[in-house]
Amino acid sequence: MLTFKRWGFDWAADWTMWLALILIPTVLTAFMNNDRLIAAGAHWLYHKRRWIRTYELESVRVASGLTANDLALGQDGREVLIRVDNLQENPALWDLVYNGIRHSVANGAKVIDDTAAKSPSARSMLNL
Repeated sequence: MLTFKRWGFDWAADWTMWLALILIPTVLTAFMNNDRLIAAGAHWLYHKRRWIRTYELESVRVASGLTANDLALGQDGREVLIRVDNLQENPALWDLVYNGIRHSVANGAKVIDDTAAKSPSARSMLNL
């Protein structure tokens, strides 16, 4: 766009333009990156510096995010918010978390579906 506006490539010699061309996408990528470390074991899940015991959950909330569904798992006043897509990318990880969620729901964890108005199939995504 600047090439047409200034009738040439003289803008390429301006260091502030290069700074903006590199800095803005780098900052946006850093803030939009949701692929932080996710780890799970037989009875726990770790994400964004938070641990939660998946077999002792008190609440399971499915919320519609901007690009995907988010899963909020609550226990003892703590909540881990994670995109379902990020969990489902690794089938073994998803199996561990899913089994813990099912066990917690069977033992009385409250299921809150914030996506019911937008998508009636959100709860079926978890098959609860």
